[in-house]
Amino acid sequence: MGRLSQIGLLDLSSNKLEGYIPNELGNLRRVFRLSLVDNFLHGSIPQEIGALSNLKLLDLSSNNLSGLMQGSIENFLKLLSLNLSHNNFKGNIPIMLQLLRNLHITLDLSDNSFIGAIPSELSGLIMLDTLNLSHNELSGSILSSFQSMESLTTIDVSYNELVGPVPKMRKIQMIEDDCCMNESLFNREIEALVQILHQNIVKLFGYYSSSQGRFLIYEYMDRGNLAETLRVDERAVGLDWSRRVNIVLDVIHALAYMHNDCSAPIVHRDITSNNILLDMEFRACISDIGTAKILNIDDQNLTRLAGTKGYIAPELAYIENVTEKCNVYSFGVLVLELFMGSHPGDLLASLLMAPKKTHLYLQDLLDSRLMLPDAERARKIYIMINVLVKCLEPNPSRRPTAQHVSDELGIKTCEDYVDYLQATFTIPIQ
Repeated sequence: MGRLSQIGLLDLSSNKLEGYIPNELGNLRRVFRLSLVDNFLHGSIPQEIGALSNLKLLDLSSNNLSGLMQGSIENFLKLLSLNLSHNNFKGNIPIMLQLLRNLHITLDLSDNSFIGAIPSELSGLIMLDTLNLSHNELSGSILSSFQSMESLTTIDVSYNELVGPVPKMRKIQMIEDDCCMNESLFNREIEALVQILHQNIVKLFGYYSSSQGRFLIYEYMDRGNLAETLRVDERAVGLDWSRRVNIVLDVIHALAYMHNDCSAPIVHRDITSNNILLDMEFRACISDIGTAKILNIDDQNLTRLAGTKGYIAPELAYIENVTEKCNVYSFGVLVLELFMGSHPGDLLASLLMAPKKTHLYLQDLLDSRLMLPDAERARKIYIMINVLVKCLEPNPSRRPTAQHVSDELGIKTCEDYVDYLQATFTIPIQ
């Protein structure tokens, strides 16, 4: 591998690789992106990696690495993002990280075993956007100097033994709008979004638009996104059944508001677990408002495809007319993911291949990392899933509206003598 001197991008993630990171990788002098994510690599990061002076993105997360390289990190003059999360690194956070002055995107050291105080030198990374030090064993005070890092929009220091206030951040997001959208239309739509006031929608504070790009500035949410919470076992266990039920209600109330209570209906276009953010009290808010579309109720609403694979309504494969029912389908996928603990793509694909309708038991569907819910919570979950399966109707005309779903979830009529864990339901996939 060390002989591949012309290679620029090397991605060996999720290959069940074992052993040490080979020293020979240091010979790949032209590589600008190196990803070894989600393997079983252990030991230290070899010093030879420091010879990769053209490296811009380095991701070694989700391995069993335990030793940082010494003496070579100063060569990473072009490095924009460094992710060392979900490993076994110990000791103090290395002060030498201050040398990575060009870090623009991410410094992620979360889910390791770092101890001691946060080095004050980290506040010198003035161009950094995202800093994640969560799930370590850090102690002492949260640096007040983080507040002066003007580019820093996201900071997570949770699950440590730190004291002091977390700096208040405003999330800044660069957006890519429809290529045909002129400045006047963009401003009109953003001004409408700024007026959204709902406790389950991340507040959009404002925006910036110039020839260099367009940016949105919105509320910071402490616990990050739902996708990451479900992915990490420790955090997923903290998301008990009651909290998951409340998240469903939070999201559908927000969608019903966007579709019915704004001056014009608003369709989000990318309802996913990545775009559901949680605050310290596990209140869920819809984020990424930049992908939203203000609907013209008197005309078709044609737009380029936007969204995330696995959540996009099936009709958008052959039509460009986005409607509120597209959001309803994505919501159905999201609720399944929330109660299963992972994206239901494999489940939906297997049902599509089944020769006949398949009846699913509620107990078999639920996230196995949690204890089975008691009778009352099982009843609530069963009611919700019975409603959400209607949201997954392939034909959008058969899907309920968000307001109808919200109303149905507010009606708690169900037979009390039923063992809901053994109750069945069918997902309409054809």
